[in-house]
Amino acid sequence: MSGSSSDAERLLRARTLEAEGDVEGASRAYLEAGSLGEAARVLADARRYTDAASLLLRSLDRPLTHLAGITGRDRRVAEKAADCYALAGEHELAERIRSAIEGRPSRPPLSARPRAVREQGWRHPAGQVDAARARMIDELVAGGRLGAAARVAWEAEDFDRAARWFLELGSHYEAGMCLADMSDFDRALEQLVQVPLDHKYYRRAAARAIEAARHVGRFDFELDRFVSPFLWSPPRTDGEVSAYVIAARLYAKGGFDATAREVLERVAQHDPTHEETRALLERMSGQGSIGSLVPPPRPAARRADSLPDLPPLDGYVRASSTVSRTAAPRTRAPSQPPAPPAPAVPVVPPAASRSEPPARSPSPGPTEDPPVSPGSIVADRYRIVAQLGSGGMALVWRAHDTELGQDIALKVMHPEASELWLPRFRQELALARVLTHKNIVRVFDIGQHGASRFISMELLEGMALDEMFDQPIPLLDGLHYIVQVCAGLRVAHEHGIIHRDLKPSNFFVTESGLVKLTDFGVSKAPGSDSASERGLTQVGAIVGTPEYMSPEQIEDAASVTPASDVYSLGICLYEMYTLTCPFEHESRMQVLRMHHELPPPPPGDRNPHIPESMQAVILRCLAKEPAERFASATELARALRSVAQELR
Repeated sequence: MSGSSSDAERLLRARTLEAEGDVEGASRAYLEAGSLGEAARVLADARRYTDAASLLLRSLDRPLTHLAGITGRDRRVAEKAADCYALAGEHELAERIRSAIEGRPSRPPLSARPRAVREQGWRHPAGQVDAARARMIDELVAGGRLGAAARVAWEAEDFDRAARWFLELGSHYEAGMCLADMSDFDRALEQLVQVPLDHKYYRRAAARAIEAARHVGRFDFELDRFVSPFLWSPPRTDGEVSAYVIAARLYAKGGFDATAREVLERVAQHDPTHEETRALLERMSGQGSIGSLVPPPRPAARRADSLPDLPPLDGYVRASSTVSRTAAPRTRAPSQPPAPPAPAVPVVPPAASRSEPPARSPSPGPTEDPPVSPGSIVADRYRIVAQLGSGGMALVWRAHDTELGQDIALKVMHPEASELWLPRFRQELALARVLTHKNIVRVFDIGQHGASRFISMELLEGMALDEMFDQPIPLLDGLHYIVQVCAGLRVAHEHGIIHRDLKPSNFFVTESGLVKLTDFGVSKAPGSDSASERGLTQVGAIVGTPEYMSPEQIEDAASVTPASDVYSLGICLYEMYTLTCPFEHESRMQVLRMHHELPPPPPGDRNPHIPESMQAVILRCLAKEPAERFASATELARALRSVAQELR
């Protein structure tokens, strides 16, 4: 038992060091915990490819001469080691590993082959590369300048070799563009979606990925995640307009009509006279489908299997955990459906906010679709597998997307709640398309099944943070979780989005320890007006959860700043370590008054094991004046890392 606990502590320490950017410390900690694969991943991410390859080969525990015929995980690890050596420029070692796996003689690297052999290979669809350029490429390869050689080959339209070298170098943008040029659209997509969002040619990569998706006939969740930031703003060039229209058609073909309309509306915003866009929008307004305008899928090009990621981290075991907290994690949606709301506490709104919301346009009458149950089909697409959760407003199901072949979570609202919650659903989807980050859950689309609305979202394995509160969370665990929440929150704040409902039930902890921030349904979006604010809640009702609300959010939820979310995170930290919120009362009005008028009890009074430094961080978050709190989620995360460093 002590050995298992010790390994769990080492894994937790390794992940904390990795989050802090300590590559050497993290890799060493993973090794101490017996996770060679994770140690190699950290080194490879830091571009220490030779060290990563060496660790991967060590994990196989067999010499190179015994690699022939290996299969499964061992083969994938060996191939990954060869890739790492190639990225490090050690091509002879990479070739030795590949030839050993395939049971064939080792071939010399290109620069060591006779010139006649090399020049014979330099051909492309338009004919043979001119001799001068071929010599230039040979010299660049011989001098170890593989990147420059690949670029010259690309210019010479020798796409096959250029792509192969760019792949060896890990240059996803260049490799993807070369593969697209040679019409290998499957592999092009695989590379293009790995281009970082801050890459200087990200928009070109996104447009080319959409074009490749049209040829492949596939628009899956990974591609949607990659192109969403590109499609969120209006197009900038005529080439981008073409990509937007193709994306809209692909979305419509997949049944995501609301998303297709949003994309087309952005094209219309850029060019109101664009005839194709106007025609498509008119067709959609007439309840027609534009999905049929997408070319039919072609058979996928035959290609070699891509290398998988390194082996996943061993099952996450929390340090100092009890039996109840180490029970098998459940598979469910990122957040449980909300319980029936308590009667709204009246807060007198400004005069300008008291007008009645605009009347809804009549919605079409419900169809007689069968009730949702295991085995049933929702929206002619999602096959229900099992129920994951339930609440007063909705049921959450595990469903299989029959078009994309992936499992997702489906939150299906009760018919009587569907229209009431539709504005919240729409906002959550809209913001999800802006916020692309590993610590923010993905929401895919809104749909309708009979009289019920539903949203489809990322399916996660694990549990919400509040489900772990059978005893105070260990200090380092809690720090690790909230630092990740801060990372997701930083991205939201950079986009002008204030969450306004941060609480442990909205922090989903996956089996690997990754934390996902969920439920942006009542967030304050940039540029939101009073009408859109009223659409998210009843007039005069509170926006948020009273126990976690800042004083300024209670007064005027529409004017909050990131400091309000910092206050809510302070409440979450307080609750994690004491199992109570600082202000609790059976009357919601009293809770709101306490946020305004009373200082929070020191968390150390409720749990004497909380260090003074941690108490100081929590109490600073809970300052009544926003200016006295941490200036940002990033600054709070920095303070939490300092506490973690102090505890080691």
